[in-house]
Amino acid sequence: MNKMNETLFLEVSPLAKDFIAKHPLSKEEEMLQMALFFYPYMLNGEGDIGVISKLMGISRIELMNLYEKAEVPSYITHEPINMDKVKSLTELVNQGKSSKEAVRESADMEYTLKLLFSQKGKMEKLLQKIESICNENGTVLLKHAENSITFGADSFEAFSPALIDICSDDYIKANLIGAYCTDPFDGTYPCLDDIMKDYS
Repeated sequence: MNKMNETLFLEVSPLAKDFIAKHPLSKEEEMLQMALFFYPYMLNGEGDIGVISKLMGISRIELMNLYEKAEVPSYITHEPINMDKVKSLTELVNQGKSSKEAVRESADMEYTLKLLFSQKGKMEKLLQKIESICNENGTVLLKHAENSITFGADSFEAFSPALIDICSDDYIKANLIGAYCTDPFDGTYPCLDDIMKDYS
């Protein structure tokens, strides 16, 4: 912890204090404890995954994986997902529109992930894997070129599970050389290091 951090004191019973002293947590368990401390703020709409990850000083992907391990959803919606927009973008890509047309139509997408792959990777296999992930999670394949694939979603609720699936796929990670997330909070930023971490 840096010097700018302040200590937070919580009242616990003597029995709980004794239990905690006898069972110290690992660093990861401490981070999970902190993530769960903030979870009610996300439930009542006072914070989202971006705000909480910034408060904790970790990336969104790290926080999402902490919640995944605790088996609590990291994508809580307070607004309905616009499935019409998702379906229309899927149709646009399936109709074989050019990449420029797809990108122009995807400008309204709140969340996107662009993945860059090495030449050794079999793009056909990578494309199939990512298409399958998109189909399972309600995200949309927006563009694929020589060595890159971009998908997106209109909401974090759809985007988050797809991103976790990418982080869990060994073949995708073995061939990945670059990754860029775009979201309404931070714009576009590199996220390769977060995806490549071992979250098992």
